[in-house]
Order: sequence, then structure tokens, then C-alpha cells
Amino acid sequence: MNPNNPNGNILSDLRIMDGDDLIADAPESISYFYANDKQTISEEAKAALLEVITYLKKHPAKLLVLTGKATNEENKISEIPNLGKIRAYFLQEELIELGAVSYQIATTEIVEDSLQKINGYTIDAITFSFRDYPLRIEDGDNFILALNDNMRFAFSDFFPTYSDEVKEGLQRLATYLKNNPRKVISLVGYYSSQEANDSSFDDLGLARANAVKNILLDFGALDRNILISSSILPVSEVFDAIIIGGVEFLF
Repeated sequence: MNPNNPNGNILSDLRIMDGDDLIADAPESISYFYANDKQTISEEAKAALLEVITYLKKHPAKLLVLTGKATNEENKISEIPNLGKIRAYFLQEELIELGAVSYQIATTEIVEDSLQKINGYTIDAITFSFRDYPLRIEDGDNFILALNDNMRFAFSDFFPTYSDEVKEGLQRLATYLKNNPRKVISLVGYYSSQEANDSSFDDLGLARANAVKNILLDFGALDRNILISSSILPVSEVFDAIIIGGVEFLF
């Protein structure tokens, strides 16, 4: 029975989509008590969350964004000015407890006064969306690197972490550059104005691009092969999670 309705009528089902692809569904959604951060997750909904976790593990360059919602009235009654954010945070913690990798889940919030209150519950107070940051490097038909993974930067940090698959891809790129000394690749490092910059560079984007440049140099690329620059991330791409990607490779 849907906790939103004691008569058992389904008022809101759970459908988690990535674009046009259905990732998981359940006959009832995750529910929140009105003006409260307490969430109700049925066994069916939990099974759907496990399917999402499996999907994320198969696609390490994916980022799941949980958007928590609340009305202005809920924020006022609860005395929690960012109730939507707290709702998203608790669901993030639930997903991590179920086995998700923390860096693949980000949270954000919006205030939405159109949310329905039914039988003491706020309906549809959480939404799921996916972002994809695969590593793609192309120099026409001469060099193509397409991976279902990418490097990662911790928030406010400029040293990347990466899998063996990404390491092998960077080694391939370094070899290509070494064998083609006239080729020049531009590394564009991205950063957020919300991040603290403790590097010696003007911004974290340059520090990130330079860190990746040094990795390529260690793998055999030549200094003249590589230029670095930076760009600030648009607000829509800034989350309180590890940054997947963080550096763009342009020939």
C-alpha cells in the first residue's frame, strides 16, 4: 500500500530515467512527511534504488544528481531553510549505505510551491537525473580515445585520481604526442567559484590542467606538445561532489 494514500490508490510511482532509458521503477515513490526530512522507502522502492546502484557501477563516468524539493511553507514550518537539500542528502546517504560509490552521487535543491500535500506527506519531493562525463579525446581519424570512465578531482583539489583504464588511455595519448612532436593538445581545466584554491596557480582550473600535463609528461609526452588553460564551470554543473572529468582535451 502506498503510504501516501491509506486506500491503496497509487498517487505517485517511482520512475528513474537516464534520458529515454528507464533505469528502474517501482509502484510507489519515496515519500517524505510534510515539513519533515524523514523519508519512507518501501521494499519495492529500495529494490529500484539497488538497480540504480548497479547501473552506476557499470557506468563510472555517470553522476546521479538528487534534487530535493520543498515548499516555502515547509521550510518555514520545519525551520530548516534548505529542507529540500536535507531530503536529498538523506537519500544520498541511503544509497551509499546500499552500496553506491559516494563520488557518483551529488545533491541539490529547489523550492517548489506546487508540490502536493496528501495525507500528511509531500508528494514527489525528490527527483533523479544523470550527467555523463566520459573521457573522449579525438584528433580526427588519427587518434581516438573513448572510455566509459574518466579522471576525478576532489572538490577544491587539483590532483586527479583515475582507474587503470584511464591510466592506459593517458599513456596511449602521451605515446601519440611523443610520436607526433608537431601535434599540440590543449588541456582545459574546469573549476567552480565555490572551490577554495590552495594551488600556486591563479585558479584551480589551471592547476588541474597542469597536473594532467605533468602526468602526460611522465608518460613520455613532450612539453611543447601541451598547452593549458582554464574555464569556470557553469552553475548548472557545480555540485558538492567529486568532479568527474574536470579537464577537457582539445586538438
